[in-house]
Formats: sequence, structure tokens, C-alpha cells
Amino acid sequence: MSDDLQATTTLLESLLEPVEELINSALNEEERNEIVSSEHFRPSQDEAIGRWFAVLLSIREELLQIINHSSLNAGGELKDVKTREQWRWFVLAYIAACALVRIDRFLISVFARHKLIQRKLNQPFSEYRIPPKQYTYIFGHFTDPLLALQMYKAMKHANKHRSTINDLANDENLGRLVKNLDQYHSWLDPSRLNYLKRIWLFIRHAWRRRAASAKQKSFFSVMEHLGKTASELAIHENKQVTPAILEHARNLLQPGDVLVTRHKYALTNLFLPGTWPHTALYVGTPKQLENYAFEIPLDLAPHWQHNESTFEALKDGVQLRTLESTLAVDYFVILRPNLSKESIKIAIERVLQHRGKRYNFDFDFFRSDRLVCTEVIYRAFDGHENINIELTERAGRKTLAAEDILDMALDSDAFETIAVFGYPDDEPQLHTEGNLNSVLAGTYKEG
Repeated sequence: MSDDLQATTTLLESLLEPVEELINSALNEEERNEIVSSEHFRPSQDEAIGRWFAVLLSIREELLQIINHSSLNAGGELKDVKTREQWRWFVLAYIAACALVRIDRFLISVFARHKLIQRKLNQPFSEYRIPPKQYTYIFGHFTDPLLALQMYKAMKHANKHRSTINDLANDENLGRLVKNLDQYHSWLDPSRLNYLKRIWLFIRHAWRRRAASAKQKSFFSVMEHLGKTASELAIHENKQVTPAILEHARNLLQPGDVLVTRHKYALTNLFLPGTWPHTALYVGTPKQLENYAFEIPLDLAPHWQHNESTFEALKDGVQLRTLESTLAVDYFVILRPNLSKESIKIAIERVLQHRGKRYNFDFDFFRSDRLVCTEVIYRAFDGHENINIELTERAGRKTLAAEDILDMALDSDAFETIAVFGYPDDEPQLHTEGNLNSVLAGTYKEG
């Protein structure tokens, strides 16, 4: 056996076990039904499906490379498979194709039967280097008539020459694969009716996605234009937060603190819900994070080497920013999550994966490839220890307003109020002692 064939055999064997692990580690039916029922992925579910899909795509790519490489070495055409060496390559290509069919059928026929999960899998996951529309690509590949015909011919060829293939059962390296051929063969579905059903389902899926994508792009374009225009119409000079107040706040802040802010005069105040419209996350400086055993990812280091200490979603996207820029406002609140240092560390690691994503101008919390400001807080903390952040339906979409987070500080022990600045209006003060929740409630609660 050539070194190339032996290496390919070893690679294929190393992939067959992960194929089964991949299927067994997928979100189970109960978890998928919960997502469909709630019509939403919580951050932990979003991360889980992104990681899982990344593994699936990686295994698929490896299998496709084995199929292409082995088919070429087998002679390129089924009629050209003659020598024992060529039959070895054919077996490798055939088993890899069986594994590919198993993955794709599980994804399409079991895991992503509901359009909500299909929509999620069609999102880009930049943190896992997954481009958009990968589910539709796999669905199209799975129902491609030419590929289906090739697979059908290969299956007939394998059955016709089964005795030749069985002779390889004693092969020192390939034998283990040949002995399990019946199992791999069972992963195929030769039913013409089932294949036609899948083609019809793909046509429906493609048309539905095309219509939804066009509508979403049009709506997002309008909202992006309005959002960028509105964000420009604010007075950015003579803010109530003075250098002295800024330094006081800097001394109070700890990694993981939530900043809720407001400009006195800004057009966005008119169409964002409530008195308090905006949030940011204080992630701290690299120096501060040393106390949390936090290691800066290599790809993030070039972007976090000056005095950046906040993580914030604004019109230019989701970025690390300076405290000076985040608190160039007229009012602010500092909230502290009641979490252990370990959970704070995990929350910061978790949310920093979203750096560089675009701003979510249409406030659609379903998608995680774009983030709105409060979504930074949501994706950092939801599901950690005692913090469960529930979304509220507004204008037909589940969202999180800045004041929903303030309500959690007032009504639960999820967050503690550390400071309130800017009230009363006629004599702005920084409140850090006394009944801060009473002060906070007075800024936006009627009565």
C-alpha cells in the first residue's frame, strides 16, 4: 500500500467516529422543540449550534476532499476501476461518500426540519468562520440530480463487485473498513420517491429564503439609513460628564460592569423605548483582567493595547472602545452583575467573540451576526449563575431594552446598582451611596 493511500485510509478512519459523535452531540429533539416553541435561540443555544455546525462543516470538507482525491486515484470513472490498488481507492471514496450522505441526511431530515433552525444555520457565524447560507448550500448539494446519479451508480457498482471488495477484508489497513461496509452502506437511501420529496422540499426552501432575504435586506437597508442618520443628530459637546466625574467612574468600575447611558439631546431618544436608551459593557483593561486569569486572544491583542476598556455596539459596529468615548454622555448608571470572578471571566470571553460584527439596525435578536447595544449585555450574561434575561416582544419581535436591564437591578438580585449620575437635572450629581435603587427608579419610573 502506498504512503498516500495509507494516509488517506487513516484520515477516513479518524473521521468516521466523529461522524457518530457529531450526530449524538447535536441539540436533541426536546431542545429543538423548545427553540421552535419560543421562536428564539438563547445565547447558549446560539453558541452551541454555531460550534456544532462548525464541526459538521469541517468534517464535510474533509470527507469531500477524500472523495475527490480517492476518486481521481481510482481512475476517475467507475469503468476504469480495475486493479487492486484502484479498488482500494474506490472503497475509500465510496465509504467517505456514505459518511457524507449520513451527515447531510441527518442535518436536513432530522436536525433542521423546522424553518426556524434552517434560518439560524443560514446565518454567518464569524466567530466560527462560517459564511452565510451554508445550510442552503448543503441542501442543494444533497439534492443535486447529477450528484445523486453518481452516488446511485457507485452504489450499484459496489453491489455488483461486492466479491472483489470483500477480498480486501484481509487487507492490513483497509480491512477494518471493508468489514463494516454493510453499516456504511445502510446510511444511503436508494428510494427514488424520497429523493423526489427532498428536491421538492429544497425548491420550497430556496424560494422561501429568497423572498425572506430580499425583504430583510430591503428593511435592514432602510433601518440602517435611519439609524445612522439619527445617531448623528445628537449634541456631542458640553456633556454633563466632566473629566472629574469620568475619573470617579473609572475608579468605581470593575470588569463585567454594565453602563447604561443617555444623551440629553439626541434624536434616538425619540424612537428608542424608555428614558434610558443605550448600554455598554465595561470589560476592563488588560491589566485589570489579570486578576481574573483572563488571557487576551492573539487575534484580539492588536485591538486592545491602548486604553480601551469598554465593549459597545454602535453604528460603526461592535468594538472595543475607550471609557472616555462611552461616557461622553449626560447621564449614566453603573450596574454590577452578582457573579463570581470565574463567571465574569467567561462572560467577557464569550462576548468578545462578537467583536467586529455589524450593528443590528433592525433590532432582530434572532440573528447573532449583527448586535444591538443591549444584545452585548444579553449575550455576555444570560444563563450565568442566577442571571436569566428574558426578552420582551415589541413590534412583533423579541428584544431587550436598556430599561429591562435596569428593571432587573430593581426587581431581582441579578444586578446591583453601583452609581447613578445626572439627576436631578438642575444640579447633576454622582450618586454612589444611600438608597441607589430609589434614585435609579426616580430617573425613569413614573410616580
